[in-house]
This record gives sequence, C-alpha cells and structure tokens, in this order.
Amino acid sequence: RYISLINNQKQMLDDEFDYEGNISKLTKLGESTNLKKAMAELIRDYLEFMNQNEKNQQLIIAIDDLDLCSANAYKMAEQIRKYLIIPQVAIVISVRIEQLELCIREKNMRDFRKLYKNRDNEVYRQLNQEIQTMAERYVAKLVPKQRRIYLPKVQSFDDVRILYMDGSEDNILWDSA
Repeated sequence: RYISLINNQKQMLDDEFDYEGNISKLTKLGESTNLKKAMAELIRDYLEFMNQNEKNQQLIIAIDDLDLCSANAYKMAEQIRKYLIIPQVAIVISVRIEQLELCIREKNMRDFRKLYKNRDNEVYRQLNQEIQTMAERYVAKLVPKQRRIYLPKVQSFDDVRILYMDGSEDNILWDSA
C-alpha cells in the first residue's frame, strides 16, 4: 500500500480534488513516508527469524549496474537513498560513478529545461556548471567517497598468469600462459 501511494503520484493529485478532508489527505501522505520505518521493521524481523542465534545481523542487498538504465537511474538511486539506507542493511552497488553522475545531470537538465531556453551564453554556462555540481553532490551523498571500492581496470591484467589446479601443486588443470 505504501509503495502504491508513492508510485501513483497522479492518483495522489487527483485525490486533492475529490474534496476529502485534510486529515484524510495527511494520513495518506504519512502512510507513504512510513515505508522506511516499515522496511526497517520487516528487515529486523526477517533477520531475527532467519538467524535466531546470531548477533549483529546484516542483510546485504546487491545492486548491479545502477547506471546502465539512464532513464531511471535517478529514480532508482533516490528510492535506494530514501528507503534502503536503514540499520542492518548493507547495500553493495556496482556502478561507474561518472556514468551515474551523467544520468543525474540528464535528469537535472530535464528539470531545468525551461531555463535552457535562455540563449544568454553566460546563463547557459552557469546553469551547466550548477547542474554538474548538483549531480556530483548527489552522487557523493548517495555513495560517499570513503565507502567506495575502486576495482582495477581489466587492461592492467595484461601480464597476469592464471593457473587452475585441483588442489595439488603438481596437477595443473589449465594455464593461461
């Protein structure tokens, strides 16, 4: 129910004009903001059920290639930030930071498209700079630099030799050399 209220913004706007009382409208809005609390309770209960004897339990959520769907990257990132950054949850995201920043910039450009109609070069340059800064700040907030793990580039593995062995050093199953 919470998710349907969040995802159906049009219905929430339509509800504004059906002359319900303000308390009813506030209740609906409050229900959608309670999703984070409900998720935290659900995860806590799930971890207790699955690991009854364990302490310091964590649920690990792996999200692969968040940046590849550029049309929805911001929306997905915002949902992660709003509802999954909760206690007992570790989120592992595979993402190319530069690509995610470009997705956020694209979303911001759509938000400010009316300002882009201004043909003044200085305003245009300033707006581009501001949109880039906003995207960098958003990504830094979503994935703080001290939490990032940078993987080496595949090209740096040119001189690496890989051996597959069956457990004894004498029996090589495959050699990349």
